[in-house]
Amino acid sequence: MALQKMQGSFLNEYNRLEAYANEIRMTNLCSDVVIKLSKDAMEQ
Repeated sequence: MALQKMQGSFLNEYNRLEAYANEIRMTNLCSDVVIKLSKDAMEQ
């Protein structure tokens, strides 16, 4: 149960990061936004 909560939390935070990056892309047309995650981060 705790593991499911942690994984859900991680996925929610990742989705929020992507939404934030998209907002920057839309509001600041001259900005480049790149999100880099290591393989270790994705496995965790």
